[in-house]
Amino acid sequence: MLLLLATVCCPVLAALGQPLPPILKLEQALATEGEPAMLRPPAPSEAWREMRLPDNWGVSRPGYQGVVWYRLRFTLNNAPPRIYAFMLGRHAATRYQVRINGQTVGGTVGYPDPRTRLVHPSLFYTVPYSLLRPGDNEVLVRVEGDARFNHGLTRVYFGPSETLFPMQRERQRHQVQVFVIAGFLAFFAGLFALWAWRASRNAPDPERAATGWFGLSALIIGLPAVLNVTVGFGEPGVVREAVLTLYTHAYAPPLAIALLRLSHLRPRRQVEWLFFLPLLACAVLPIAVGEGTQPGLTGAMFVVDSLLIFGAAATALASPALERGMKAGLVLGVLAVVGLGVHDLGLGRGWVDFDQPHLRGLVAPVLTLAAGMMLARAFRRSLARAAARREELEVMVAARTREIEAAQTELNQVARREAALEERARIMSDMHDGLGGSLVSVLSLAQSGRAEPREIEIRLHELLTELRLTVDSISLPEGDLVSVLASVRYRLREALELSGVELRWRLEELPLIADLTPRKLRDMQLFCMEALTNALRHARARTITVSAQVREAAVEIEFIDDGIGIATDTVAHGWGLPSLARRAAAIGAVLDIDSQSGRGTSVRLRLPLPAGTTCGGVPTAATPGS
Repeated sequence: MLLLLATVCCPVLAALGQPLPPILKLEQALATEGEPAMLRPPAPSEAWREMRLPDNWGVSRPGYQGVVWYRLRFTLNNAPPRIYAFMLGRHAATRYQVRINGQTVGGTVGYPDPRTRLVHPSLFYTVPYSLLRPGDNEVLVRVEGDARFNHGLTRVYFGPSETLFPMQRERQRHQVQVFVIAGFLAFFAGLFALWAWRASRNAPDPERAATGWFGLSALIIGLPAVLNVTVGFGEPGVVREAVLTLYTHAYAPPLAIALLRLSHLRPRRQVEWLFFLPLLACAVLPIAVGEGTQPGLTGAMFVVDSLLIFGAAATALASPALERGMKAGLVLGVLAVVGLGVHDLGLGRGWVDFDQPHLRGLVAPVLTLAAGMMLARAFRRSLARAAARREELEVMVAARTREIEAAQTELNQVARREAALEERARIMSDMHDGLGGSLVSVLSLAQSGRAEPREIEIRLHELLTELRLTVDSISLPEGDLVSVLASVRYRLREALELSGVELRWRLEELPLIADLTPRKLRDMQLFCMEALTNALRHARARTITVSAQVREAAVEIEFIDDGIGIATDTVAHGWGLPSLARRAAAIGAVLDIDSQSGRGTSVRLRLPLPAGTTCGGVPTAATPGS
């Protein structure tokens, strides 16, 4: 058992201790053309001719479509047993098949037009040590492609996998990861721009429209990277190539429109949609006509893209709406795109090393970056203008507010002066019509000598009470019946005490009545005073009950005495009752007097409440007809 382990492990340990062989760069090859249906290599007797890799068919075989076989040889002397590998610098053909010493070690399918691909990966195939021979080894590479797409074969590298793999990983970083990252950045920039477009409804129209079109363009640019369309979209064929071509060129129309909008130029909507017609052609023609249209269509679309982008850029540069810094950024972006285009043109014409990847995939991200920087600058400028305008409006609003407040203060002062004048006129009228006339009457009575001093004293006390009530009416709160009743009770307390009549109060919670003006409150005050004074003078009552309550959307105030009552034929004329009726009508209330001889008198005043009046937080019902 130990002998077996030693037999197996010793060669492996010995190989691990040996230095690694160098990486071989295979550039000398023999090549011959073959039929696409032929999967076996041509015989050595066929017309193999020498050539040097890389082989760009667009230069070495213009217009050729088919298969080319490449025969490469390398020598291994004392190579340690380990895993080896082949690497092709770039995937640059429709299909590959790699054989070593007659055994297939790898291949690819479905990669017609590299110009529609976002990424250009290198190809890496491991080779078991058992397939290698000491001395000469032969590599056969079958390449199927189309010279119109600049297909061909790059340099071939051979060496230990542990030394060749870092080289392949570095190529993948430059030829795949950079493009994928650029695509993802463009995709998320597009999402952010579309979000900003939707959120900025109050932004100026040129900047907002440019943001929306820019977001659409960036989203289209990044979508292939996110969906991995370039690697595994459907089966190889015309439909896939049409879709990939559409994805490759669909960014240009919205980006051109964004540049025009940013320049404060707004083409008609019908003209904007005309920008998208070439996209319809590049999607429909390959499917309708066939694969033969693809190379020419791709070239035509590059021309259309260039016309759209450079035309919009030239228009933007000529527009006075763009600042100098924005124009400088646009110029740098255009120059970068021109540089990328020159690189790819040189790659197709053989001026640039064929192992280099196409940089066409960076054109759209570079343009997007330039347009995004311009848009960000325009947005900052727009936000600054909006902030300045907002501050200006705030200053204007503050000034107008001060003017309105000053005007309101002046109006309030005028209203107070008018109210004071109106109150003064009311008091003067009351004193002239009421107190003045009563004083003249008392004076005449005293001068006639017919009145008793006691009667004159009583009349003077009544006039003094009325004067005090007039003074009280100046400070009565508007609409407050409770304050009216309280002032009357307070001013008549002395007369009630002298008369010996018991006064009973039954007041419920009363609402504030909005339409009880100071004039009506004064009439209510005089009404209550007259009702009580009449009862004290003429009723010979022992008890007077005053009640106030809300009933059926009206306030009822009732004065009830247990005196001698009023004869039926004197209710309408005696005891100052016409005066009570006049004051009730002035207030807008309904007066009801009920009296019978020997059974006392009831004076009821019913005051309807306006609609919407609340009592204790509860709305009262509207009085019909009120």
